[in-house]
Amino acid sequence: MNRLNNGLQREAFFGILIALLVSGFLYFCMHEISNAFLDQHLNDTRLWDQKTAEKAASLQHFVTDRDLHLKDVSSIKEWDNTQRSTFAYIYNGHKQIYNSEGNVSSGGVTYRNLRHYSLNFADGKADLYLFYAVTYQYYVLAMILELILCSIVFIALFLYFVRRKINHITRLEQDIRILESGGMEHEITVPGNDELALLARGLDQMRITLRDNMIREENLVHANNELVTRMAHDLRTPLTTLLLYLGFLVEKKYSSDQQHDHYLHVALDKTERIKALSDQLFERFLVTGEEHVNLENPEPFRVVFEDLLSDISENLTSRGLHLEAELDWPETVVRVSFEYISRIADNILSNILKYADADRPVTLRVTEGDGLSLITFENTISRHEERHESTRIGILNIRAMMEKMGGSCEIHNDGVLYSITLCFPNATKS
Repeated sequence: MNRLNNGLQREAFFGILIALLVSGFLYFCMHEISNAFLDQHLNDTRLWDQKTAEKAASLQHFVTDRDLHLKDVSSIKEWDNTQRSTFAYIYNGHKQIYNSEGNVSSGGVTYRNLRHYSLNFADGKADLYLFYAVTYQYYVLAMILELILCSIVFIALFLYFVRRKINHITRLEQDIRILESGGMEHEITVPGNDELALLARGLDQMRITLRDNMIREENLVHANNELVTRMAHDLRTPLTTLLLYLGFLVEKKYSSDQQHDHYLHVALDKTERIKALSDQLFERFLVTGEEHVNLENPEPFRVVFEDLLSDISENLTSRGLHLEAELDWPETVVRVSFEYISRIADNILSNILKYADADRPVTLRVTEGDGLSLITFENTISRHEERHESTRIGILNIRAMMEKMGGSCEIHNDGVLYSITLCFPNATKS
C-alpha cells in the first residue's frame, strides 16, 4: 500500500486513470455529437425509401436471374447472406414462406412499419416486406472512428507520462556523466517524490559527501605536508646544535671538565628535544590514521577525571607551580577513550611546564554549559623561557583526539594569558 501511495507505481496508476477519464469523456462527447449529426442528416424518409427500393430491386434481379419458383424461396438465403443490415420477409398470401431471421411463422403480416414490395417469381407473385437499416453502417463507422481517436488520445497521454520519466532518466544519466568527469560541484536534481527523485537525491548526497571527503583529504595532505616541512625545520636546528657539540666532544675541543660537562648537557638537552618532537610527530600520524576510536561505556564525569586532574595538580606542584582549582563538578556522564585522555593530559602538562610563568598561578576550572562538560587550564605565558614548539603539533594532536571522541578543543592566547578548554559532550546514562 505504501508503494502505491508513493512512487512510480502511484504515478503510473494515476497517469492511466487520467488518460482513461480524458479519453472516455472525449468518446462520450464525440458519440453524442456524431449521433446528433447523423440523426439530423440521415433520418430522411425519401432516403430510406430509395435505399430500400434498391435492395428490393436487387432481390428481384436475383430471383429473375435464377428463374426461381415459389418453392425455391429458400435459395434467397444466398442473396440474404451478401447483404448487411437487411431483413426480408416473404409472404404467399397470408402464409410466410421466408424469413431472414430463420423462424418462419404461419401468422399473418405483422410488419406494418416495413416497406412492402411485390416480388415476381417464375410461377407467381409474392409479397415482400423489407427492412434495410440504411444509416446503421454510418453509425458503426462513426463509432469505430471515435474509438480509434480516443485510443490515440489515451496512448498519447500515457506516452506523455512515460516520456517525462524517460527525460528524468536521461537527465540523471547526464548528471552522472558530469560527475564521472570530475564535476563535483554539479548538483543532481530530479523533480518529484518517486524512486527516480529519491535516487537523484541519494546520488547528490553521495556527491556532497565525496566532495567533502576529497576537500578534507586535500586539506589533510596539505596540512601534513606543511607540518612535515615545519618539523623538518624545527628538527634541523637542534640536530645542527647536537652535531656541533658532539663534534667538540669527539675532537676534544674543550678547555676544562666544566666545559666538557656543559657540552654534554647541551647535547643531552637537544637529544631530548629531538625525541619529544619525533614522539609528537608519531602521535600526530597515529591519531589521524585511526578511522574510528572505541569509546568506553558512559561514566560519571567526576569518576572519569577526578584522579587524572589530581595527578596533574600534584605534578605541577612538585615542579614548583602554584595551582588554583575551581571545581564545580557537573552531574553528567561522558563517553571517552582513556588512552586519548591520558595522551591529552600529557600534552597539556608538557605545555604548561614549558611555557607557564612559574611566578603566577595556573588555574584549573571544571564547569558545565550548553550540553557540554568543560575542563579549562589557564596560565600566564612566561616571557623568559625559550619558545620551542613553533609547529604547535601538540595542540593539533589534542584537537584531533577531542574530535574523534565527539568533543572539541578551544584555545585562547592573547600574548599574556593562555588557556585551553576541553569540551566533552554529555552522554545519556545506560
